[in-house]
Amino acid sequence: MSEGRVNDRASVDSTILSINGLVKRFAGNTVINNLNLDVQRGEIFTLLGASGCGKSTTLRIIAGLEQPDAGEVLFEGQHWVSVSKQKFVPPNRRGIGMVFQSYAIWPHMTVFENVAYPLRVQGKSTAQVSEILKLVAMDAYADRPAPALSGGQQQRVALARALVGEPSLLLLDEPFSNLDVHLRQSLRFELKRIQRTLGVTVILVTHDQLDAFTLSDRIGVMRAGCFEQIDNSVGLYDNPCTPFVRDFIGRNITLDGVLTKRDVDGSVVQLVSGGCVDVPEDAVANTLQAGDAVKLSVRAESMALSTDQRTTGAHELCGLIDAILFLGDRYECEVVLKEGRRINVNVPRGAQLVEGEKVAVTFNKEAVRVWPA
Repeated sequence: MSEGRVNDRASVDSTILSINGLVKRFAGNTVINNLNLDVQRGEIFTLLGASGCGKSTTLRIIAGLEQPDAGEVLFEGQHWVSVSKQKFVPPNRRGIGMVFQSYAIWPHMTVFENVAYPLRVQGKSTAQVSEILKLVAMDAYADRPAPALSGGQQQRVALARALVGEPSLLLLDEPFSNLDVHLRQSLRFELKRIQRTLGVTVILVTHDQLDAFTLSDRIGVMRAGCFEQIDNSVGLYDNPCTPFVRDFIGRNITLDGVLTKRDVDGSVVQLVSGGCVDVPEDAVANTLQAGDAVKLSVRAESMALSTDQRTTGAHELCGLIDAILFLGDRYECEVVLKEGRRINVNVPRGAQLVEGEKVAVTFNKEAVRVWPA
């Protein structure tokens, strides 16, 4: 899906960064494939995808650390790079701030000196360093040597150094990947607060869906060097446009079946796992017809387990609990369905279930979507 701007709702008036027809190859391998993107002023836009999808290479091209083989990058209507026009603005003239995955804190400098360094190189006053350190809650550590900092403190210093020059664009490459879970959570709030305070436009690269969902105004899901879908987090989760996005975002369970009925009154899917499922007409892909093999998808959190043998009114599948894992706030049960398919279903701590027990896996029809097989 490399052509066009997929579900990209950025308006021309609010666009601060435009990428058009971007292509990048390494040793004959196409890493970026005709990529198009508009980023809005003041938003946090995230490039989300698995390793090797091209997200970091895209960020490096925006930063001027890589040059593309085709295409152009414009900032506020001016070319930063254009292959056809043979234009290239070097990184130090782009007015950007960047935080790398490794933070790149200089160990022989104090916190203050690390943050002040970019200003001193440019011959500028360091008066605003103290203000930036206060913004990232590191003002009390200004005189501390960099090697004496924790990982979270180093991340804050790297962020302060990227912001001290008042960049128009802040680029973040996996900024939380080296941090533990609790620290990541607190720093997400800090980054959101700082971005809101300064109003700076942010482009974030991450493979972590929680980072993307909690921080972003919009997210571009990347695959093989192009966008599968661009939308906000709710749109991506509730209305994926492709099977890749469906399976990549969140936890999704797909069940094989046949579309046995389709008309204006609704549709029916006969599942291989047993039973028929009535689904709303708007939950079925437009290209499908009665008789087609399909995949019925259900979000994992929309499923529940029951040992009640009475009719529940919800759709249900018969299965056997093969394993139960305790996750602290809930249990996760691995259930083997009729045809041998294994699915994982979360249940609350109060559930009285045991391994080897027969259960019904229930879900409501409003929670399902029907895709081509």
